[in-house]
Amino acid sequence: MTAPTSLAPRKRPTPLRRLGWLLPLAAALTACTTLRPPAQVAPATPTSWQAPLPHDGQLQQLTNWWARTNDPVLVALIESAQRISPSLTQARSRVEQARATQTTARAALLPTLDAQASASRGVTPPVTTPATTAQAGLQAGWEMDLFGANQATRDAATERLAGAQALWHEARVSVAAEVALQVSSLRTCLQQLDVAERDAQSRAATARLTQDSQRAGFTAPATAALASASAAEATARAAQQRMQCDVELQDPGGADRRARARPAQSDHHRPRAWL
Repeated sequence: MTAPTSLAPRKRPTPLRRLGWLLPLAAALTACTTLRPPAQVAPATPTSWQAPLPHDGQLQQLTNWWARTNDPVLVALIESAQRISPSLTQARSRVEQARATQTTARAALLPTLDAQASASRGVTPPVTTPATTAQAGLQAGWEMDLFGANQATRDAATERLAGAQALWHEARVSVAAEVALQVSSLRTCLQQLDVAERDAQSRAATARLTQDSQRAGFTAPATAALASASAAEATARAAQQRMQCDVELQDPGGADRRARARPAQSDHHRPRAWL
């Protein structure tokens, strides 16, 4: 028979050896984390075309800037267009959506508190009398943002909100500029129509006087014919200009609208082409 061999006692790992195993594990977990982007990035902007905004990016300043034209009709048209513009409505909905996303991202960084309540009534054997049982409880929790994911989501939502607000302001400026351009184009057309109508009236009067002079024998028939042709040309030019203004108004029967677009002026100075 062989004598039993004695087993040597196992050596316990020392603290230094345990630390040697923990360091690679911590390094591996650190490699899986993501770095936060910088808070601000300096953009490379040119210096030749930059200029401050005339309204400083403020809505009230934008209204005051258009009011500097001393044209209340234009300001009223811009305000009406901004109220019914679908582009502004869409931009406003994007702002509200971005604000809701920002609120949700901020809430993820705060503790949560849930309340629960329940009540029941029934008979539990062996008791035969109905009994009411009520329960209530509170549950609080807080998620630690260990790797900064929630903070990055909040910062991204804040920047998206700022971008949506900038797009909304850009839409307001675009609508105001479009209305001002259309009003200016219409007024220019009406001024040209006023000049064409006055020219047609003048040439018609000249043709009439020339015909009277021709019948009296003081003017050659060729001269009277040229005056009549000139009057007819001016009438055709006025009709063409009137048609162009009707196109600007997008109304084939725009005579009444043109009349409403010309306020009453004094007799000594009556520019009929102003809105």
